[in-house]
Amino acid sequence: MSVFKPHFKPSFSHRQLWLIGLFGGTLLSLTIFITIFCQYYQNRLFQGIYIDQVYVGGLTYEEASIKLNRQALSFDSQATLSLSYQDIKTQVPLRSLVSGKNYAHALDKAVQLGHAGSLIQRLTDITNLLRSPRYLATAYQYDTQQINLIIQALKTEIDQPGQAPSFILHTSGQATSLEFISGIDGQILQTDQTLATIVATLDTRLTPESTPVNISLGLENQVKNIDRTLSDIALAQAWERAQAMVGKQLTFYSKTLDENEVPDHTIIQKIVNDQRIIELLTWPDGYDRFMIAELVTGWSDEINQPPKNAVFEYNTNTLEVTRFQAHEYGLELNQAQTLETFIELLQQTKQTILQAEAESVADENLALDKIVPEQSGVLTLQRAEPEISLAETNNLGINELIGFGDSHYYHSIPTRIHNVAVATAKLNFAVVAPGEEFSFNGRVGDVDGDSGFKTAYVIKEGQTLLEFGGGVCQVSTTTFRALLDAGVDITRRLPHSYRVSYYEYEKKPGFDATVYAGNVDLRFINDTPGYVLIIAEANSADVYMAVKIYGTNDGRISEISNYQQWGYTSPPEAQYIPDPTLAPGVVKQVEHAISGIKTSFDWLVLTTDGQTLHEKTFYSNFHAWGAKYLVGE
Repeated sequence: MSVFKPHFKPSFSHRQLWLIGLFGGTLLSLTIFITIFCQYYQNRLFQGIYIDQVYVGGLTYEEASIKLNRQALSFDSQATLSLSYQDIKTQVPLRSLVSGKNYAHALDKAVQLGHAGSLIQRLTDITNLLRSPRYLATAYQYDTQQINLIIQALKTEIDQPGQAPSFILHTSGQATSLEFISGIDGQILQTDQTLATIVATLDTRLTPESTPVNISLGLENQVKNIDRTLSDIALAQAWERAQAMVGKQLTFYSKTLDENEVPDHTIIQKIVNDQRIIELLTWPDGYDRFMIAELVTGWSDEINQPPKNAVFEYNTNTLEVTRFQAHEYGLELNQAQTLETFIELLQQTKQTILQAEAESVADENLALDKIVPEQSGVLTLQRAEPEISLAETNNLGINELIGFGDSHYYHSIPTRIHNVAVATAKLNFAVVAPGEEFSFNGRVGDVDGDSGFKTAYVIKEGQTLLEFGGGVCQVSTTTFRALLDAGVDITRRLPHSYRVSYYEYEKKPGFDATVYAGNVDLRFINDTPGYVLIIAEANSADVYMAVKIYGTNDGRISEISNYQQWGYTSPPEAQYIPDPTLAPGVVKQVEHAISGIKTSFDWLVLTTDGQTLHEKTFYSNFHAWGAKYLVGE
């Protein structure tokens, strides 16, 4: 054997290496192929997959979706869907209900082939796809909006609300006028259930593999009956409840709220009497929430006041104002809260009736309708905010109303009314910078015929004389009152020498300020953090004027106290003054006799932390004044 050993050994080793190499190469090639195959198809559908006869093998999910959705929907069938209930029928083409196909569902199934399950399951799926194609079908999608329109059209014909049982109280407070009206049953088509039934029927009868045929569907099972009748027991309870409401009322009122919450308003009261209460109830128990909501909405329409946006237009260089409207808060009824309050009162009434029933059973002599008390609730009001506040219209600090004064000038002659309007217009829109001293005379300017004033009666040196500008003091007096309210630093104010009736309408003597050419002036220093704007308005028809001061509210508080009167003196004899403007013999009283008097009041302005900002006492010494009559010449 030793002779052959050298010859056999090399031959055997060479063959072994060749087999090992062949096996290893094959394995490596197979591994590379599988790796590349798996990577390529990781996010792709495997070959051999059709969806509705459209080949999608080798495509990604997105590519397959795009390709499928490019296919035109072919649904040319003349088949129809017929819906009916008793003698009510409708018929629509099936093609009008089909909006597309549910490709997403079929694609989800296609993705699972070869990608889901165990390794053996995946290999089996891939092998089967290579051997024979897999055809997937999609289901139709439906236009539910169109179907709902059809259902709503049917609902208008099928629905019969019927009539709930009700009571009518023909005469308030008289139980004998109560009338019961029996209910009438109704019916409604249940829309959600009908939609589900139609879709399920279409899914069953309408498939891509089948030829569409006419479909008929009855809706009897989708119509629900509404029972409106009362049992004998329920009817007895309803009668007892209705009788207990006779003579009762619900009272709603608006309480006085903080001025920062709602604008000023008069107290509002709404009363719901027994007739209306009975209309709002359902029988034998409960209430009609919809009818109550309608009632509250009606209240809201009466109460609501819309807010107003601020408008402030001015020259930023000269501060000349051309247009101004302060924002105004509106008032609105909180309907949701008021509705709940209303229902709560009805529920309280119900509980009271139940308690009263128990008490009346215990005491046969106790009438049920006599022991149910009245119920009352609060109308919930809230402030309606404007879209644009005054602060948003400027950067001057003119943000809100900080001072207000007003006055009436009843019985003024026409020229005096004219002069009030002229002086008011000159004062209006005055802008005062921080730290600046404002002069009333400086703002109004010359008071003469050239500046628009007319002659009117003035008190000068103890006499009533015709001069230009009679009535200007009405404006300065009103401004003085606004300055007191604003709490700014009033540096000069002089009282009239004589009491003037125009300044004492709704006011005590002493809250006036006279002005005249020169140093007889009304002045103040703007010691607020920002600019102030004076808005003066005169209504000649109502002989009423107001001065409003707008600025920055720094929290200061203005207080007037310790008002005093003393030094009373009797008026002198009446005076008769010739007036060429009156017809001869005509006598017109322009001033009533007024006694002389001295007055004073203390004015204190405090900061937010209680520190004294201004403290003054304003004195007035009014001489007695006789009656004045104008006599025509």
